[in-house]
Amino acid sequence: MRSHYNPWPGRCGWIVALLLTLAPAARAQGPKQPVFVGTMQSVDALLDSVRYVLKTAGKEDQAQQLDGLLSVYLGNDGVKGLDTKRPLGVMLAKVPEPAGEGEPPVVLFLPVTKEQEFIDFLQRLNVTASKEEKGLRSVDLPTGQKVYLRFAHNYVFAAQHEATLEGDLPDPAKALPPAAGKNLIALTFRIDQIPAEHRQKALAKLDEEVAKEQDKKENETDAEARGRQAGMAFARTVFASLLEEGREFTLTFDLDRGKNVLNFDATLTAKPGTKLASQLQTFGSARSTFAALANDAAWSGVIRLPLAQELRAKLNDLIDVAVKGEMEKEKSFSKRVIAKKVYETIEPTLKSDVIDVAAALRGPGADSKFVGVFAMKVRDGKKIEQLVRDLVGEMKPDERKAVTLDAAKVGDVSIHRVQPPENDAEAQRVFGGNTIHIAFRDDAIVAAIGAGGQEAVKAALDSQGRSASGKVAPMQMDLSIKKVAPLVKDKGEAERGAKAADAAFTEAGSDHVRVTLEGGENLHFSVRISAYIIKFGAALAP
Repeated sequence: MRSHYNPWPGRCGWIVALLLTLAPAARAQGPKQPVFVGTMQSVDALLDSVRYVLKTAGKEDQAQQLDGLLSVYLGNDGVKGLDTKRPLGVMLAKVPEPAGEGEPPVVLFLPVTKEQEFIDFLQRLNVTASKEEKGLRSVDLPTGQKVYLRFAHNYVFAAQHEATLEGDLPDPAKALPPAAGKNLIALTFRIDQIPAEHRQKALAKLDEEVAKEQDKKENETDAEARGRQAGMAFARTVFASLLEEGREFTLTFDLDRGKNVLNFDATLTAKPGTKLASQLQTFGSARSTFAALANDAAWSGVIRLPLAQELRAKLNDLIDVAVKGEMEKEKSFSKRVIAKKVYETIEPTLKSDVIDVAAALRGPGADSKFVGVFAMKVRDGKKIEQLVRDLVGEMKPDERKAVTLDAAKVGDVSIHRVQPPENDAEAQRVFGGNTIHIAFRDDAIVAAIGAGGQEAVKAALDSQGRSASGKVAPMQMDLSIKKVAPLVKDKGEAERGAKAADAAFTEAGSDHVRVTLEGGENLHFSVRISAYIIKFGAALAP
């Protein structure tokens, strides 16, 4: 007969032992206003997530064994003394002084039920706490290191040095960032609490590195040197903006067991009234004019990125240097003339204040082939089209055979066809051929590759400016794992992947992956993955 056991007795002793082992990294002085806070929602939430992952992967037997193994390790009293329903984690009081020297004053905090119960809990882990002296206790870890403990606010705080725990300790129930109690894992860093002198030193150090890059390197052309210098200047501008105007950066991970979704999030908040705050607000105010391309695609990517004036100027310098550098390398006078003409025609688009681009992979069809679609917002699209016509007119007769101008029409917009003479094997496998269709509007260019490319261009032109079937962020990528399975090159692996996908993703939308970047009050990067990816991975495993 199968024995019954209380699943609680041994749930998390190993977690406490690990955290106390890490405690010797703490030094310096007691925390007041945490600069960095890293939390786990609770021990309960962690163990529930582990069970969910095991069960979703088809490892129900291992999920059942988990509590039993921990119970054997800790005994009948289990975790009595540790509150398994409240957040635990680590906090950093301040940046070490002087900057970059010494170890940061890190403090670990664990929620407890009662002080003595926690002391007894440590005893069950073969860790003995000393008697209390001046509000502190000490424990000698199996590693040979000493850790000091202080109880406050129904928490135990741990650090290597007594001085680290002096003064007022923050109450985690009040001091933790909002993300801490809502996510399984949450890391929050307050950029605005970095002292001004530290920021100045960081920028001064970066300026030293930028200065080193001003000299031309051996075997480097003038254009390459200017490009590298412009790139360093651009990076410096971005870093300085984040350091001087950033307020808070948060990174979180959570498992929504109700919706069966894995959530990864990163959020950057700017100081109110700064240029960075204004840029983030602008970034969240509009969507791509090609958002509808995201509808029902195997894969899609949409970007609408407005650039701040200062960043735009730096990027323009980088573009000029890069293009001129490539022109200088070209030895043919006629090719340099053509390149100059091409650059002058597309320069207004390259230097536009807004980057608006979208791409999608549609299919697979009955033949397991896809159609690739690309769209881009441009300036003077008709001038670009006329340039293409001029260049085609200057081609040799044999080369011109690959291009069919005005192959089709959508209203007053012409669709041109390009059929490269070389038969690309990979294009044939994925798209059923390498035929390209392209159309020019004065404000957009749309192109497609594949057997259904002409119809795809027509559909994209018709959908320009229409809304997507759902909300689309300024930057968004969507992926259907089941639909992209035929892209795997090895036929056997593709078939195995398709079978695993069919077995794992049994509900509509359960194979969905979405990555977004959105502005507004903050810059929010998120990754949403169906939790059934766990089942898919388990099905693929040997």
